[in-house]
Amino acid sequence: MARIFQFPKMPRAQGGRTSQSPLGGMAHPWRELWENPITQALYRLFIAFIACTWPVLRWFVGLDLFIQLLRFAFIGGLTGFAALMHILLIGALTYLVLYVPPLPRR
Repeated sequence: MARIFQFPKMPRAQGGRTSQSPLGGMAHPWRELWENPITQALYRLFIAFIACTWPVLRWFVGLDLFIQLLRFAFIGGLTGFAALMHILLIGALTYLVLYVPPLPRR
């Protein structure tokens, strides 16, 4: 005679999706990294450094952006990619200075 194995009965998920995360109950790796106190302290120090040096840093980054745009206008080619990266850099720094996202509460 053959053995009959009975599988545990699981309730069916509605809509064909399960309520479990794809990581099987583990916390998301980026969330774990962000909840680390050392990471939060380094983030706060970085924001404080950018905010304190912003009046001077803004001029240096703006001058660098102007030079990159002149290079793009006169040389062309791949210098446009470098100018785009510098535009994104000054945009990201401005965003960090003007809007600092709140840290998650525990």
